[in-house]
Parts: sequence; C-alpha cells; structure tokens
Amino acid sequence: MAEVWVYVETTNLGEIEFVSMELLEEGVKIANTLGSKMYAVVFGHKINDNVVGKISQYGADGALLLDLPELEQYTTDAYGQAMVELVQSRQPSIILLGATPDGSDLAARVAAFLRVGLVCDCTDFKLDAQGRLKMIKQIYGGRAQATFVTKGNPQIITVRENSIGLGRPGQIKQISVEHPKVMINLSQVRTKVVRYLKGDPRTIDLEEAEIILAGGHGVSGSDQWQQMQKLADALGATLGGSRMAMDAGNISRERLVGQTGKTVRPKLYMSIGISGASQHVGGMKESEKIIAVNKDPFAPMMKLADLQIEADSADLLPVLAAELELRKRKKEISEGSVLSASGI
Repeated sequence: MAEVWVYVETTNLGEIEFVSMELLEEGVKIANTLGSKMYAVVFGHKINDNVVGKISQYGADGALLLDLPELEQYTTDAYGQAMVELVQSRQPSIILLGATPDGSDLAARVAAFLRVGLVCDCTDFKLDAQGRLKMIKQIYGGRAQATFVTKGNPQIITVRENSIGLGRPGQIKQISVEHPKVMINLSQVRTKVVRYLKGDPRTIDLEEAEIILAGGHGVSGSDQWQQMQKLADALGATLGGSRMAMDAGNISRERLVGQTGKTVRPKLYMSIGISGASQHVGGMKESEKIIAVNKDPFAPMMKLADLQIEADSADLLPVLAAELELRKRKKEISEGSVLSASGI
C-alpha cells in the first residue's frame, strides 16, 4: 500500500508548527486504516535534531529529511522542485499539509505540476470504502459544509489549523530516518528571501497573531471600538470579535473568531464583552492564556478564562487606555533620559 505523507513545517527557531503536529496524528490514523506507513516529510537546512524526536512522539513510522542549503528558507520554486521529485520517486497515495501560507503555496504548486486534485483549507476528512479521502470544508461563509473527492494520486489536502485538535504526545522512540537525494535546478529558482519583517498587528491574519483582543456584544458604539483599537495598538494585539460584533458591523468577516470564522491559538486571548457561546469558544479555546472581561461573573467565557475581570467595557476601556498611554510615556521619558545621559 502506498505511503501516507505529512508535510511538517518548522519555524525559524526549529520548532514544529502546531498544525503539523495535528496532522501527524491524523496521518497515523489514516495509514493504520489503509494498512500502510505514514512518513513525516521535512525540508530545511541544519534541521534541529529535536524535530525527529517530536515527530516520533506522534506516531510516525519514519521521516524523510531533505537537508539542503537551497532549502534553508522557503521558496516556491526550490521547495516545489524538491517535493515533486520526491513524490515521483516514491508515489505516496495521500499528502497532508497545513493550510498555512507556505503549506497552501506548496500544495498548489505540486498539485498543478502533477495534474492531480487539491482541496484547500479543510476542517475534516474521512476515508470512503475504496480507501480514498473525502475532504470536508466550510462553504458560504461557514453556513454550510461541502464534501469533496479528488481524482488522481496522490490526493493532496491542506487542513486548517486547530480544526482537528491535538492529543497528548507519546514517548520518544526510534523511527527510520531517510535522507532522499533530490536535485534542485538553481537556475529555475526565481526568488529568494532577503529578510523577514514583523507583521503589523492591524493587518496580519488572526491565525498568525500572538495576542488577540476580541470584542463582543458588550462593546457597543463606534467610540468604544475606537478605544478597543487603541488598546490593541498599545498591547501589540490584533483586533477580532464575535459574530454579534460582526453582525453589528464593528469587525469584518476576516476578524471573526469562531467555528464559522477563524480558529486561533494565540499566546494571549483577551475578550471584552463576549459571553462565550459555544460557536465562539470553539474558535479560541486552545489559546495559551485567556483573560475575560464581562459584567456578568457567570458568563461561560469567565469560567473558561485564566483571569476574570468583572466590569462593564464602557467603564474599563478608558481606564485601560489611559494606563497604557501613561506607561508608554514613562518608558519614552526613561529611554530619552538614558540617551541624553550617554550624550546621544
């Protein structure tokens, strides 16, 4: 039986992206059902030794490591060439990738070259009686679901982060590690990474934000939402909200957090005036730390939070904004004093 692959993305610090760990678990389940093996595919240069250990904890049978200088930074041409050559040599039946910017780009490139089907941004999938994947994704702005089946091999699918969930990792074990040989034609690599710029919290995708400030029905009127934006700017946070905030015209659909919007996993999620309906909680419950502000101490969001603040947003927002502005000025004065003392 042909192999099942999971393309494992790593950060610049050598850590595995959360969505890749989710897919490793699912890839193992699919491979076990098909009676085949699941391989993690990792591209890069000077790949962190801990990556293989982490892969083994989620049940992979083996890892295919392409460790080349040409793959140190992601580029469509170099990664596309490497993946296509690898697929043609081993003929996997299924390839799972995260629906990240790089994962989505690579999946489209490979599918187009191989002339096989691709389904993007799925939230679930299952095997049919013939052992082919049926992919499920949200349509019509999340108001319905559609099921897709692709033609050709391999079946390629990108999956939305946090849509599957992640279990506890197992013990680190020995797995087979292979270093396939591929040839990358540098004359066909038409782009290169010059440098990385930190994303603007006002414009980055919610799924990439480390801090999210979200408002709900309890934040009313344009004045309060202007204060929310000022507070978000002071915190270095990205502004989001609930469906009621979207329906009221206070946020765009791209800023909606929930099962029919964005599923997020920031380091800090601060909600103001959000009661905590299951639809909203389903999109942010994996946040590392949660702060909830609500005048109802028994709201579901308050029970979920690591820190609860019982207050009305109309009273709290001006106080928070003023305090943060005061701290910012003190910091600027302090830094100015240091520069002055140093003669700069």
